[in-house]
Amino acid sequence: MKKTLILGFICLLLSSFGWTEVGDVLKVIETPGPCPTGLAWDGSHLWIADSYEDKIFEIEPKTGKVIKSFDSPGYNPEGLAWDGEFLWMTDYRRDIILKVSPVDGMMVQNFPSPAGEPAGLTFDGKYLWVTDRVDDRIYLVNPSDGLCLSSFRSHGPFPYGLAWGENAVWNVDYENREIYKIKVFCQDFLSKWDERHMNLHFIKEFRNYGPGNIKSLDIYLPIPKN
Repeated sequence: MKKTLILGFICLLLSSFGWTEVGDVLKVIETPGPCPTGLAWDGSHLWIADSYEDKIFEIEPKTGKVIKSFDSPGYNPEGLAWDGEFLWMTDYRRDIILKVSPVDGMMVQNFPSPAGEPAGLTFDGKYLWVTDRVDDRIYLVNPSDGLCLSSFRSHGPFPYGLAWGENAVWNVDYENREIYKIKVFCQDFLSKWDERHMNLHFIKEFRNYGPGNIKSLDIYLPIPKN
């Protein structure tokens, strides 16, 4: 009886201080558009992409008030990410990734997405990560030129949303309804797929335009071990 009273007092004390448990919903904000797809956090405000209205909204998280909105420079915006200065979004219809000014929504840069149907997008502080729900892959992309640096197969059959935290990629799977924490930047991170074996023949042509004769010539060709 005494233990029960003590436990009840502790629970009452915790609830009075507003303590919550892991997984508790702390706040619910109604989205300004009917089909929210992308979500990003810039340190003070939320940014929401709506694929139905083709708009991007800036939201005050405490009140849920729309601070600003602008037309998306791409069609069907899906993923949304913040790099500290600019917004990044995926264009699901045209299969491109766009860099967007948060001031007026103007497109600053764009390049083809390595994913056939880009959906989720996140920024890890240096690189972009994008999901491909057709090939079930997650790609690592250099934001300066759009070069795909590597990729790995997703852990679920329908990879969708992405986030970065605790030095890991977080991926939510639409079909499995599961969230995966994926360790990256480890020794076995770089992956190979569609591996092929072939014979290559290199021919180097050298021309001498000088007055003298070339008696010997050394040509060096770097060959990777793996």
